[in-house]
Amino acid sequence: MSQRRDHSCIFRTTDAEWEAILAAVRASGARSASEFIREAVMRAVEGPDALEQRVEAIERRLGIGRRLEGE
Repeated sequence: MSQRRDHSCIFRTTDAEWEAILAAVRASGARSASEFIREAVMRAVEGPDALEQRVEAIERRLGIGRRLEGE
């Protein structure tokens, strides 16, 4: 279930920056620039170890762990 989003964040870009953002949005498969930017900002807020922690949590839930590393 999606959480309600009550806050907006607005910033300005140059034409070149906006075109680079749109190219990244298309390459990522995001549904919109807003979704892409929100996810990028939240990754920065969560810190560099957040992805690794999420992968480990998924592996624990699936019961697969890091079996391949020791092989």
